[in-house]
Amino acid sequence: MKGHDVVLRSFAKPLATQHTDIRRVLAMIVAHASQQNARVQQCFNESGWATVIVPMLLAEKDPSALAALLHACSCLCRECDSASKLFITSGGIVALEEILRSTNAERVTPKILQRVLFFVEYLAQAGISSEALITATATHLSSSSSDVSVAAASTINAVGAKDISVVKTLVKPLLNQGFLSSITEADASDPRVVLKRSLSDEN
Repeated sequence: MKGHDVVLRSFAKPLATQHTDIRRVLAMIVAHASQQNARVQQCFNESGWATVIVPMLLAEKDPSALAALLHACSCLCRECDSASKLFITSGGIVALEEILRSTNAERVTPKILQRVLFFVEYLAQAGISSEALITATATHLSSSSSDVSVAAASTINAVGAKDISVVKTLVKPLLNQGFLSSITEADASDPRVVLKRSLSDEN
Protein backbone atom coordinates (compact mmCIF):
# COMPACT_ATOMS: atom_id res chain seq x y z
CA MET A 1 0.00 0.00 0.00
CA LYS A 2 1.36 3.43 -0.95
CA GLY A 3 1.89 6.23 1.55
CA HIS A 4 -0.97 8.42 0.37
CA ASP A 5 -3.37 5.47 0.65
CA VAL A 6 -2.15 4.80 4.19
CA VAL A 7 -2.78 8.40 5.21
CA LEU A 8 -6.28 8.53 3.72
CA ARG A 9 -7.28 5.20 5.29
CA SER A 10 -5.92 6.36 8.64
CA PHE A 11 -8.61 9.05 8.84
CA ALA A 12 -11.20 6.28 9.31
CA LYS A 13 -9.32 4.39 12.02
CA PRO A 14 -10.50 4.67 15.65
CA LEU A 15 -7.36 6.51 16.72
CA ALA A 16 -8.18 9.31 14.28
CA THR A 17 -11.95 9.37 14.74
CA GLN A 18 -11.55 9.62 18.51
CA HIS A 19 -8.65 12.07 18.73
CA THR A 20 -8.63 15.59 17.30
CA ASP A 21 -4.84 15.87 17.28
CA ILE A 22 -4.50 12.77 15.12
CA ARG A 23 -6.94 14.12 12.54
CA ARG A 24 -5.14 17.45 12.54
CA VAL A 25 -1.73 15.85 12.05
CA LEU A 26 -3.00 13.58 9.26
CA ALA A 27 -4.50 16.58 7.46
CA MET A 28 -1.26 18.52 7.79
CA ILE A 29 0.66 15.56 6.36
CA VAL A 30 -1.62 15.68 3.32
CA ALA A 31 -1.19 19.45 3.03
CA HIS A 32 2.59 19.50 3.34
CA ALA A 33 3.09 16.50 1.05
CA SER A 34 0.88 17.87 -1.74
CA GLN A 35 1.80 21.56 -1.59
CA GLN A 36 3.28 22.54 -4.96
CA ASN A 37 3.90 18.88 -5.75
CA ALA A 38 1.99 17.78 -8.84
CA ARG A 39 3.08 14.15 -8.55
CA VAL A 40 1.77 13.82 -4.99
CA GLN A 41 -1.43 15.66 -5.91
CA GLN A 42 -2.03 13.15 -8.68
CA CYS A 43 -1.45 10.23 -6.30
CA PHE A 44 -4.06 11.57 -3.90
CA ASN A 45 -6.44 12.19 -6.81
CA GLU A 46 -6.15 8.58 -7.93
CA SER A 47 -7.03 7.51 -4.39
CA GLY A 48 -10.13 9.73 -4.32
CA TRP A 49 -8.94 12.04 -1.53
CA ALA A 50 -11.98 14.32 -1.75
CA THR A 51 -14.43 11.54 -0.95
CA VAL A 52 -12.59 11.15 2.36
CA ILE A 53 -11.75 14.73 3.31
CA VAL A 54 -14.71 16.77 2.01
CA PRO A 55 -17.29 15.06 4.28
CA MET A 56 -14.96 15.74 7.19
CA LEU A 57 -15.18 19.49 6.52
CA LEU A 58 -18.82 19.36 7.60
CA ALA A 59 -18.40 16.84 10.40
CA GLU A 60 -15.31 18.28 12.09
CA LYS A 61 -16.17 20.22 15.27
CA ASP A 62 -12.66 21.20 16.38
CA PRO A 63 -11.41 24.44 14.77
CA SER A 64 -7.75 23.39 14.70
CA ALA A 65 -8.55 20.14 12.89
CA LEU A 66 -10.97 21.95 10.57
CA ALA A 67 -8.27 24.48 9.70
CA ALA A 68 -5.88 21.65 8.86
CA LEU A 69 -8.47 19.92 6.67
CA LEU A 70 -9.14 23.17 4.80
CA HIS A 71 -5.41 23.65 4.33
CA ALA A 72 -5.15 20.13 2.92
CA CYS A 73 -7.95 20.80 0.42
CA SER A 74 -6.36 24.08 -0.62
CA CYS A 75 -2.93 22.51 -1.16
CA LEU A 76 -4.37 19.61 -3.11
CA CYS A 77 -6.40 21.84 -5.43
CA ARG A 78 -3.84 24.58 -6.05
CA GLU A 79 -2.66 24.56 -9.67
CA CYS A 80 -4.27 21.14 -10.11
CA ASP A 81 -7.41 21.16 -12.25
CA SER A 82 -8.14 17.48 -11.71
CA ALA A 83 -8.05 17.90 -7.92
CA SER A 84 -10.32 20.94 -8.11
CA LYS A 85 -12.76 18.98 -10.26
CA LEU A 86 -12.72 16.11 -7.75
CA PHE A 87 -13.29 18.58 -4.91
CA ILE A 88 -16.32 20.02 -6.71
CA THR A 89 -17.88 16.68 -7.63
CA SER A 90 -17.45 15.49 -4.04
CA GLY A 91 -19.51 18.39 -2.68
CA GLY A 92 -16.65 20.71 -1.79
CA ILE A 93 -18.32 23.94 -2.91
CA VAL A 94 -21.40 23.14 -0.85
CA ALA A 95 -19.19 22.35 2.15
CA LEU A 96 -17.42 25.71 1.89
CA GLU A 97 -20.75 27.50 1.60
CA GLU A 98 -22.11 25.78 4.70
CA ILE A 99 -19.01 26.71 6.70
CA LEU A 100 -19.36 30.35 5.60
CA ARG A 101 -23.00 30.37 6.68
CA SER A 102 -22.38 28.63 10.00
CA THR A 103 -23.49 30.45 13.16
CA ASN A 104 -21.31 28.29 15.39
CA ALA A 105 -18.69 30.84 16.43
CA GLU A 106 -16.75 28.33 18.51
CA ARG A 107 -16.24 26.04 15.51
CA VAL A 108 -16.04 28.63 12.75
CA THR A 109 -13.70 31.24 14.18
CA PRO A 110 -12.41 34.33 12.34
CA LYS A 111 -9.23 32.36 11.56
CA ILE A 112 -11.31 29.60 9.99
CA LEU A 113 -13.28 32.13 7.96
CA GLN A 114 -10.06 33.68 6.68
CA ARG A 115 -8.78 30.27 5.63
CA VAL A 116 -12.05 29.43 3.85
CA LEU A 117 -12.12 32.79 2.09
CA PHE A 118 -8.49 32.40 1.00
CA PHE A 119 -9.42 29.07 -0.59
CA VAL A 120 -12.61 30.45 -2.15
CA GLU A 121 -10.61 33.34 -3.60
CA TYR A 122 -8.21 30.92 -5.25
CA LEU A 123 -11.11 28.94 -6.70
CA ALA A 124 -12.68 32.16 -8.00
CA GLN A 125 -9.41 33.10 -9.69
CA ALA A 126 -9.51 29.68 -11.34
CA GLY A 127 -13.05 30.39 -12.54
CA ILE A 128 -14.73 28.13 -9.99
CA SER A 129 -17.63 29.48 -7.93
CA SER A 130 -21.40 29.44 -7.50
CA GLU A 131 -24.11 31.96 -6.75
CA ALA A 132 -24.63 30.45 -3.30
CA LEU A 133 -20.90 30.61 -2.52
CA ILE A 134 -20.67 34.23 -3.69
CA THR A 135 -23.60 35.36 -1.56
CA ALA A 136 -22.29 33.39 1.43
CA THR A 137 -18.97 35.18 1.03
CA ALA A 138 -20.72 38.55 0.79
CA THR A 139 -22.31 38.07 4.21
CA HIS A 140 -18.84 38.55 5.71
CA LEU A 141 -18.13 41.90 4.06
CA SER A 142 -19.58 43.66 7.11
CA SER A 143 -17.85 41.37 9.62
CA SER A 144 -16.75 42.96 12.89
CA SER A 145 -13.35 41.40 12.17
CA SER A 146 -11.44 43.65 9.81
CA ASP A 147 -9.33 40.70 8.63
CA VAL A 148 -12.42 38.71 7.70
CA SER A 149 -14.04 41.70 5.99
CA VAL A 150 -10.90 42.34 3.94
CA ALA A 151 -10.65 38.65 3.00
CA ALA A 152 -14.30 38.61 1.90
CA ALA A 153 -13.82 41.73 -0.23
CA SER A 154 -10.69 40.29 -1.82
CA THR A 155 -12.62 37.13 -2.68
CA ILE A 156 -15.52 39.07 -4.21
CA ASN A 157 -13.02 41.12 -6.21
CA ALA A 158 -11.61 37.88 -7.62
CA VAL A 159 -15.12 36.98 -8.78
CA GLY A 160 -15.54 40.47 -10.23
CA ALA A 161 -12.31 40.16 -12.17
CA LYS A 162 -13.98 37.32 -14.07
CA ASP A 163 -17.43 38.92 -14.36
CA ILE A 164 -18.27 42.17 -12.59
CA SER A 165 -21.93 41.87 -13.60
CA VAL A 166 -22.24 38.83 -11.34
CA VAL A 167 -20.96 40.85 -8.40
CA LYS A 168 -23.29 43.74 -9.11
CA THR A 169 -26.25 41.39 -9.44
CA LEU A 170 -25.57 39.16 -6.44
CA VAL A 171 -23.57 41.26 -4.00
CA LYS A 172 -24.67 44.87 -4.34
CA PRO A 173 -28.28 44.21 -3.24
CA LEU A 174 -26.96 42.59 -0.04
CA LEU A 175 -25.02 45.65 1.07
CA ASN A 176 -26.73 48.48 2.86
CA GLN A 177 -25.75 52.06 2.09
CA GLY A 178 -24.37 52.47 5.59
CA PHE A 179 -21.76 49.80 4.95
CA LEU A 180 -20.71 51.30 1.64
CA SER A 181 -20.45 54.80 3.09
CA SER A 182 -18.40 53.52 6.02
CA ILE A 183 -15.58 52.48 3.69
CA THR A 184 -13.13 55.35 3.49
CA GLU A 185 -10.85 55.96 0.53
CA ALA A 186 -7.79 56.38 2.75
CA ASP A 187 -6.15 53.17 1.54
CA ALA A 188 -6.72 52.67 -2.17
CA SER A 189 -5.24 49.17 -1.99
CA ASP A 190 -7.78 47.98 0.61
CA PRO A 191 -9.89 45.32 -1.16
CA ARG A 192 -13.01 46.89 0.36
CA VAL A 193 -12.19 50.20 -1.34
CA VAL A 194 -11.61 48.40 -4.63
CA LEU A 195 -14.97 46.64 -4.24
CA LYS A 196 -16.77 49.86 -3.38
CA ARG A 197 -15.41 51.51 -6.50
CA SER A 198 -16.39 48.61 -8.71
CA LEU A 199 -19.92 48.60 -7.29
CA SER A 200 -20.19 52.36 -7.75
CA ASP A 201 -19.15 52.13 -11.38
CA GLU A 202 -22.29 52.24 -13.47
CA ASN A 203 -20.55 51.10 -16.64
